[in-house]
Amino acid sequence: MVSTKKTGSKIIKKAGRILAWLLGILFLFYIDFYVALRNPKVQTYLSQKLGDYLSSELKTKITIKGVDIEFFKKVVLEGIYVEDQHGDTLLYAQKLKVDITRYNKENRYLSISSIDLDNAKVKIKKYKGEHGLSYNYILDYFSSSDSTKSNNAPWKINIGGINLNNITFAYVDTRDTIDYPGMDYENIRVTGVNANFSA
Repeated sequence: MVSTKKTGSKIIKKAGRILAWLLGILFLFYIDFYVALRNPKVQTYLSQKLGDYLSSELKTKITIKGVDIEFFKKVVLEGIYVEDQHGDTLLYAQKLKVDITRYNKENRYLSISSIDLDNAKVKIKKYKGEHGLSYNYILDYFSSSDSTKSNNAPWKINIGGINLNNITFAYVDTRDTIDYPGMDYENIRVTGVNANFSA
């Protein structure tokens, strides 16, 4: 007759082997998935899908040449182009890197430790007959309380810091038609901007 103690020991060992086997499969799946994300074809596909999704959500043209995900936390977008709602350039960046610390779609919460923007052109405009600046539609999207969504609370976004490297910035007020003899503060262009901002 086999003792209860021996039987229990065998069950524990067997369960341990099964658990180790399952963890091994999950680890291999994780590695395969990560390797797939590093594949240029997969990255091109993800770039197109992400660009299409953002264009649909924000109702403007957005294209992305490349997406790189580093350990599911750091997202690098390469060759990102964003238009304002008048078809003019709002942003073109050679590289945009976002370090995400927490994301919860259900609670509409996003925490970002840092954003790095490299070799970018940013153009902000004021248009005749409109209030606010040309990027306001993005702010409106994240602060929206659309009743058609299951959770109509606005997004809560925390950003720890922003790092700018070689940025060209332009501000244009298209409503202004006065020809100033000196500095025109309604039509400004600055190049080679490098700065760090922290919350």
